[in-house]
Amino acid sequence: SVVKCIKYSDIVINLIGRDYETRHFKFPDVLVKAPETIAEACKEVGIKRLIHFSALNASKDAPSTFLRCKAEGEEAVRSVFPDATIMKPSDIFGKEDRFFNYYASLRMLPLGWFPMQERGTCTHKQPVYVSVWQDNTVTYQPIHIIGALHWWPMHPAHHCHTTCLSDLAVLCNYTCVIA
Repeated sequence: SVVKCIKYSDIVINLIGRDYETRHFKFPDVLVKAPETIAEACKEVGIKRLIHFSALNASKDAPSTFLRCKAEGEEAVRSVFPDATIMKPSDIFGKEDRFFNYYASLRMLPLGWFPMQERGTCTHKQPVYVSVWQDNTVTYQPIHIIGALHWWPMHPAHHCHTTCLSDLAVLCNYTCVIA
């Protein structure tokens, strides 16, 4: 049980999540019920600090089911554990991630180019390297901080898709054609 897993902890960091549904786990199961269960267990055991990872742009009126369920998960956590810290990351990248590896896999398409709306200039990203999250989750959220917090760290510079993919192409030593 969750209680058994966390009973000797001071801090619990909930990283459980899924950005797609499976046959056995739907968004409400993973993004709402699981965080609520973890928050209930934290309250029962007397955990001092709960850090819950949500998603940037999560809101009740978001266009996607994923983001709406993430917002419901935040509310569920807060209803049980009001002092929880809600982390709302932008895209996170690192070794063997799905952020850059997705785009790297597109180069295998027979087209020889990346299909993007308006050549990637209208979509902006603020990716954060995974170690920044790892370090800051612990460094900026010491156990003595009291009260509920929302935190949205992201890279200070906006990058359009074209820039991200061009940089990736240089790193991977291949030609990048944006169409």
